[in-house]
Formats: sequence, C-alpha cells, structure tokens
Amino acid sequence: MNINQYLASKNFNQIRLFFRESRKSGLSFVDKGALSILIKTESGEQISNSIIDATGEINFSFKGIDQEINVDEFKHLAQKNEDCFFPNSKYSITDTGIIFYDNANITGFLNLNIRSKLCRDEQSQNIDLSILFIQLVAKYLKGIHVPIGNGYPDIYRKWEDYKYPNEFYFNPVFKNYETTLLNGIFSINSKQIKLEIDPTNHIIAKNQIDRVESIINNTYLTRPILLKFFWTQYHKWKEDYELPEIKSDEHLFDIVSLFSITIPENSNELIRFFFRTWDEEHGQFAYYKTAEEITFE
Repeated sequence: MNINQYLASKNFNQIRLFFRESRKSGLSFVDKGALSILIKTESGEQISNSIIDATGEINFSFKGIDQEINVDEFKHLAQKNEDCFFPNSKYSITDTGIIFYDNANITGFLNLNIRSKLCRDEQSQNIDLSILFIQLVAKYLKGIHVPIGNGYPDIYRKWEDYKYPNEFYFNPVFKNYETTLLNGIFSINSKQIKLEIDPTNHIIAKNQIDRVESIINNTYLTRPILLKFFWTQYHKWKEDYELPEIKSDEHLFDIVSLFSITIPENSNELIRFFFRTWDEEHGQFAYYKTAEEITFE
C-alpha cells in the first residue's frame, strides 16, 4: 500500500504530529530487519517503538509538534498520482508519529522514520512514501533539519548511519549488531570506528555495553601501549614497505587507524581490535583483555 491509498482509506478531521529524537539519552534503538526495538540502556527494559503503545496510549517518549496540521492538504494527497515511492529497506527506528482522529476518536496512525523515508501503519504493514508526502511532513517539523534527498548509504557501510550508544543496526549476514563509535582510542581527536557486538541471547547485553564504556574510559592507558607496538613494527617493516621517515610516534596516527572493535558474546572472551596499516592486505589485529593487557596477532 502507498501513502495515498492509506490516506484515502481513513476517515479523519484532525491530525497530530509527534517527533522523537532517536539519540535520546538513556535509550538505545536496535534496528533489526522488519523490527525496531527501543531499550532503556541501564535496565535493558524494552519499550514500545510505536507512537501508540500496547495500552493504546500515546508513547511517552514522543514530543508533540505544536504547529497545526492542514487536514485538507493531507487529504489532497490521496488524489495525487505519483510514482516516486521509496522502498522500505533501511533504518526502521521510528522518529515521527502521525495520529489521525475523527471527532476525537483515533482512526489510524503511522510510524515513520522521516529521514530515511520508511513508514509502517498501525498493523505494522509497510507503507510506501512519495516525495510529496515527505516534503509535506517535513514542512510541519518546524525547526528540525530533515534531509529530503533520495540517496541511500552504501549497503556495506550501513553501520555508519548509526551512532553509539543510542543506535544499533542488526547485520543479517554476520548476525551481529553494528554502530559507529566516535572516539580517540588511537588518534589525537575522535575518529569514526566500527563497533561490532556479537549478540547475547539474540540481543545486546548490558555487560557488553559496560565493556565498551571501559575501553572508552581507559583510552589514556591503552593508547601508549598501541603507540609503542606500532612504533616498533613501523621501523621493523620500514624498508620492506618503503615507508617514509617519521620523527614522532604521533605521526603514526596518519598512517595507522583503528577501524573496528568487536565485543564477543561471552565476557571471558577477548575484545578484538582491527587496525588498517601500511599492510593494506592484512592490517593488524589486537586482542584486548584490559586497558593494560593487550596482545597482538
């Protein structure tokens, strides 16, 4: 069903629009195929991702938009013939909710990710969105930046659309959760790192988040160990790889970069770091037990 058909199927004389900031403190969003799960980070409690929750009440995590919605303008969409619809293929976290009323009675509601042009109705069915509809909703999201372009991210780097600690993408190929960690573990300033978490009982466990936080909080202990190792390795392989002369270990930050961190399922397994180095084919793996106990492959 597309959005024009959906609107034509509903009786309504009032519309309310709601917005939820996806990177809200204390909440984590897990994007898992057709499902999107909202979790309280500290307790692990799952709460509804829908604008209307399981009890039939408006979800407390959304904020109502004060600007009045022009009902006739919305209804006019049902008479438009437009073939520019977006596939329901990415990022299922609900950030925008629309509730339709007929004389104060709810007759329908839509859960949208307006930035990624993904929509599901009250029965969790996919609703294809036209660019016209996106533009109309964006107009009402006053003061909120909403990109309107129809581009999609590289399927192999989808994790870059998600930000730790509030957003995670479930990779159906590797069966793990992925997100972007911005940190200076091996750099002077924060850099983008791919964070991979192997699921515990099909979901991210609190102790896995605690391990990530421990890495972040102890960067000052880890960085000197990494610098010492790569400084030694650099000079060991300098001639073989015809590497330039460097005078300071901080110059390694321009040559070596931490690409990914993998948090294993079991807490007794070592965390894995993967670095991109002068060895473009193989890179370098490191195994992290504590901030001061790191081994290299």
